[in-house]
Amino acid sequence: MSGALTRLGATLRTAVDAAGRSLRTLLLGGAAVATLLLGLMLYYAWRSRQAARAAATAQRQVSNILSTVREGLFLLDRDLRLGATCSDSLRELLRLSSPAGQRIEEVLKPLVDAKTLTAAQKFLGLLWRDKVHEELIESVNPLSQIEVSFGNTHGGTDVRYLAFSFRRVRAADAVGDYILGVVSDVTDRVLLARELEHVKSDSDSQAALQLQLLRVEPAMLGVFLDA
Repeated sequence: MSGALTRLGATLRTAVDAAGRSLRTLLLGGAAVATLLLGLMLYYAWRSRQAARAAATAQRQVSNILSTVREGLFLLDRDLRLGATCSDSLRELLRLSSPAGQRIEEVLKPLVDAKTLTAAQKFLGLLWRDKVHEELIESVNPLSQIEVSFGNTHGGTDVRYLAFSFRRVRAADAVGDYILGVVSDVTDRVLLARELEHVKSDSDSQAALQLQLLRVEPAMLGVFLDA
């Protein structure tokens, strides 16, 4: 009996020792895994903070650009609706407090006649086609230069000339495509061109008069100069 008990005790001690070693191994392995997971968590947390800082920096840069650029910048989706982000100048150029989220039809309706509005919608629809020559259809852009009128504080009308240009921006996924719109105030350019045309017309008229004077008889020219 004592021998059996001795053997049983030895067997139990061996089993306990083996279980203890297994438990220590499991604990060490669990601690190693926990340490590895903690390291990964800290690394990805650091990466996340870095990405957040980079995103915040990029957002500030975009905001600075949109707040300082003189042109009106906006995005159009497939429903021809303006995106949530646009430049501050767009509000000033279009005299709209919140153009973001509006359909392009709502934005243009107070500015152009019905015929131009319909042509503009068809033009923008062409830009969404997959097989289209953008450089070619840009030449038929009905909004390349339009005359618009705004009421001023004096009760009168302020006439401006705006130029719209559009370019489709393609993403890796077609769902992310959009149209970039740019609005510029070209009033000074238009008025300068008209002034130059007027000066040219006056110069041509004076040149024609001088040619006519050279063709008249000397006696008649003398009478004309003495008159």
